[in-house]
Amino acid sequence: MAFSVGCEIKPNNSWPNAPASTTIIGLKELTVSTDPLPHTHIQFAHCYKNQAGWTDVLSRFARGGGTLYDLEFLTDDHGRRVAAFGFHAGFAGAAAGLLTFAARKEGSDEKVGPLEPYPNEGEMVKDVRDKLTASGKNVGQVKALIMGALGRCGRGVVDLFRKVGLAE
Repeated sequence: MAFSVGCEIKPNNSWPNAPASTTIIGLKELTVSTDPLPHTHIQFAHCYKNQAGWTDVLSRFARGGGTLYDLEFLTDDHGRRVAAFGFHAGFAGAAAGLLTFAARKEGSDEKVGPLEPYPNEGEMVKDVRDKLTASGKNVGQVKALIMGALGRCGRGVVDLFRKVGLAE
């Protein structure tokens, strides 16, 4: 698929075979590897706060002569990040987590399967609540610990948990 601005979407994980002059734009972390990275990457590399493996990621760029533009390092004049996941990422992520929890049967590794978009928030909340109930899990007794509940994503998690009926 090509766009009028000259961008072209390629198949997933085909970027390692692209010419070194190609700029790679992505949203999440690279596959764990020791392969040198010769491309220019624009992505969330999860190196900003010295997350696990950050030195390995950066050393791959150094060895390959590539360049990393880590979106987490974009800050405003006050040093606050301007490209960060927020409320809706937490809300949707919490829903995905509860759907996975509901899909798991006692003692199994059953997976939730592909997730499809909902027409609106109300439909998503209802579906999550219904699937938790249908799984035999008592929604009011499901317990969760939210790390960073007052942060951008955390507030979304709290909101979703309240709307599906998890007890505080």
